[in-house]
Amino acid sequence: MAPRKILLIEDNADDELLTLEALSELAIQHQVQVVRHGVNIVEHIISKSDNNQADSARTNSTTLPCLILLDLSLPYLSGIKVLQNIRADKRTCLIPVVMLTSSREEKDRINSFTYGANSYVCKPIEYQHYIDAIKQIGLYWLTINLPVTDRIH
Repeated sequence: MAPRKILLIEDNADDELLTLEALSELAIQHQVQVVRHGVNIVEHIISKSDNNQADSARTNSTTLPCLILLDLSLPYLSGIKVLQNIRADKRTCLIPVVMLTSSREEKDRINSFTYGANSYVCKPIEYQHYIDAIKQIGLYWLTINLPVTDRIH
């Protein structure tokens, strides 16, 4: 089985490091790509193939991630706006998106689910709790959850 691809959209270097550390402890073959702000993700997987057939071939289901871990507070383009863009594009609309954030605000949870988040996880403050939460997210979305295998193109 080919490695599964995870896209981590996170601007905080410490949280990125902890997330990568936790995911590396999973006994699942996967690759993690990190994007540090929302504008990059929109350019990276959403708008690449709008004008060019060759770009379209590069942005097919074999290059798309099977899971997106998305921070809510990002520079330049908020996590909610990134989520809206992901859900609005037929190539990415079915990719599971887990909001991974420090916010416990009800309005943030409501907005996340309203715009199509599959899950909303508050980042634990304690080191081991953070590691455990990321491991559980990874195990669920990469082993237990049954993804849609034929994405809309």
